[in-house]
Amino acid sequence: GSTGTKQHAGEAASYKSDDVLHLFASAGSDSSREKVKRMLQMNSAVLELGCGQGLAGMFCVQHAGASRAVLTDVSETALAMVKVNAKLNDIADRVTIAVLDVSRTLNGSERYDFVIASDMLFSSKIAREVFAACRRLIKPGGTILLGHEKRYSVYRDAETGEIRQESVDQPLQVFLGLSREENWSVQEVSPFPNEPNLIALRVDCI
Repeated sequence: GSTGTKQHAGEAASYKSDDVLHLFASAGSDSSREKVKRMLQMNSAVLELGCGQGLAGMFCVQHAGASRAVLTDVSETALAMVKVNAKLNDIADRVTIAVLDVSRTLNGSERYDFVIASDMLFSSKIAREVFAACRRLIKPGGTILLGHEKRYSVYRDAETGEIRQESVDQPLQVFLGLSREENWSVQEVSPFPNEPNLIALRVDCI
C-alpha cells in the first residue's frame, strides 16, 4: 500500500516547493524514503517551521520513526487544517500544533533532534531569522532539513537602465554562509532532476 500522508479533501493546492520535503521523503524511489529515515533516530523529536499543510512533519511521525512532531506556522488558518490532517492520519496524539513566528523564538525554547522547514528563505532578512531560529531550536548533533526553491532577484542596472537578473540566490547564500560560520556540515540534494531549482538542504549541526 501507499506510504503517503493523507490530505484533507478540501485542501487548496500548495506551491510545489511547499511539499518538497514530503516529496523527497515519500515520492519516487524507496531509497528517497530511506534517506529521511536514516536521518532520524528512533524516537526523535521533530519541529516543523512554517508547516503549511504539515505533510513533512506528519511523514516523520508516520513513516520515519519520530516519536512526536511539533508543527508550527504563523497562520492559524493553516494550523486548523493541520489539525484536521493529523486526525485524518490517526496521529493527533503524537502531533502538537502551535503558532510560532521564527523572528520571535526565545533562547529558552525546547530543543529538537530534527528541524524541518520548506520555502521560507524569501529574503536575506528572513533567511537570517530562520537560521537564528534553527540555531536556538536544534539540539547539538541534530539535523536541519530545508526545502527550497531557488529564486534569482531582478534589478535595474544603475548605469544602463537595463533589467538584469542576479546570478545567485542571495537568501539561500545568507543561510549557507551562516551555517558554515557555525561549522555545520551542509549538503545540497536535488530530488527532482527535471526541476533543478527545487532543492533540499541537509544541515548536520555537529
